[in-house]
Amino acid sequence: MPAVENENELPDKFADFFMNKIKTIRDSLRDFDDYKPLFKDVPLFTSFKNLSEDEVKTIINKLQCKSCELDILPTKVLKSFLSELLPVITKLVNLSLSQGVFPLRWKQAVVRPLLKKAGLELIYSNYRPVSNLSFLSKLIEKCALYRLNEHVKDHDLLPINQSAYRQFHSCESALLRLVNDILDGMEHQEVTAMIAVDLSAAFDTVDHSILIKVLEYQYGVNGTALKWIDSYLRPRSCRVNVSSTTSSERQLECSVPQGSCLGPWLYLVYAGTLFDIIPPSITVYGFADDHTANKRFVPTLTNEMDAIRDLQDCAVHINTWMNSNKLKMNNAKTEFILFGSRQQLSKCQTKEIIICGDVIKSKTCIRYLGAFLDETLNFKDHITKKM
Repeated sequence: MPAVENENELPDKFADFFMNKIKTIRDSLRDFDDYKPLFKDVPLFTSFKNLSEDEVKTIINKLQCKSCELDILPTKVLKSFLSELLPVITKLVNLSLSQGVFPLRWKQAVVRPLLKKAGLELIYSNYRPVSNLSFLSKLIEKCALYRLNEHVKDHDLLPINQSAYRQFHSCESALLRLVNDILDGMEHQEVTAMIAVDLSAAFDTVDHSILIKVLEYQYGVNGTALKWIDSYLRPRSCRVNVSSTTSSERQLECSVPQGSCLGPWLYLVYAGTLFDIIPPSITVYGFADDHTANKRFVPTLTNEMDAIRDLQDCAVHINTWMNSNKLKMNNAKTEFILFGSRQQLSKCQTKEIIICGDVIKSKTCIRYLGAFLDETLNFKDHITKKM
């Protein structure tokens, strides 16, 4: 842990650091008070259908048997006496969903700082906040997610190229889709120019009001269902815990709840509107908060110049969308690469790309979703570095 004169001050110092980091990012963004997502004519989802005891039991059994100090009853005990408690729990779940109210005491979180990587310097910026929530809060949101997923899947509302937190849309399938597109380009004697966009603390800067608009305008969520999600999101609070010492309570004015079941899915919905502003000539692939923008072209001088210009223009659109949605595009960590056969790459002259005034040098290998992708996709770098 970072050195301090009084160890009892550590929780509040960590809390101050985590809160100020988000405030700094938000303050650096342009203000779009009147921003509205594109309206889509989709079937409405106005209320949650009651869950049966069997459905709730299945969801409980699938949840990990973890407890938090916020739990009144240890999760292991709850599961041991599930047959006796199930009717009450089911009634509690359905009451929350039908009235559009998420209980205030379950909107609290206990946060513990965790060193990002062993061996790093013990300074605040090298720690990430790990949030713990009560078991019953995660159960109710998991039940809500169960119903929301039915609506979204039945009407095919999520972008096809947006992966993560969806069945059959894993990290592996996202990589396969991207690599297949690049290899297909090689088969057609094309080069693929790609930028891998990096975001700063994306989940933590999500704007609640914008998220509510996205759910209403693009996913048809309305009525009691929308009221429940609004209640779920705000107000929320957290305390930082270090070695049994706890900070004062901090109010969370933005973000999707970390450590939650519903939060990642809500981010997916939030980020899905990015695909609405992408030009037809550019292909975007997303996995959670990782996105790539790809442009394929036959390598002639004119085609290359047009492709790079299109990709730069797309980056401007993406950056504007990020600002509008209170997300921070981190150009310092955004990467640029050209993929192709050695023969086709030899015809290219581009060594850099300019994104919103920042010069991004072309690389011969980048890391994306845990895989090292070299410019010819022979995976030598990946095999060498993984071994």
